[in-house]
Amino acid sequence: MSDKMVVERLVRETALSEGDVRSALVSLSNIVCDALKMGMSVDLADLGSFRLTVPSKMMDKAEDVTVAKALKTPKVTFTPKQKMRDAAKAAELSIEKPKASTTTPDTDDEEEDGNQQLG
Repeated sequence: MSDKMVVERLVRETALSEGDVRSALVSLSNIVCDALKMGMSVDLADLGSFRLTVPSKMMDKAEDVTVAKALKTPKVTFTPKQKMRDAAKAAELSIEKPKASTTTPDTDDEEEDGNQQLG
């Protein structure tokens, strides 16, 4: 679902204008980014929460442990609430396999070096 589709649906389902919805989404993004920069997590009600996780490297000696050596790049982790997990479980899954082609490409127009002639 594109951001435009999300905005349109929010406009239909609320009393907000399109500008209000877009402004709210930009503000939400700014708030989440500011909180993550401060190392805080952000709870978004029924959606879930964002938090930083910082992977680390195993070090042999305590004196070798420094921020630069032991900590990897922080990652943003989203943890969905139960309602979202239930929606994911309810998604209809399918596998579409392409049908095998029984025809072969026409090779009459190929040159000896294997390149197809333009004509």
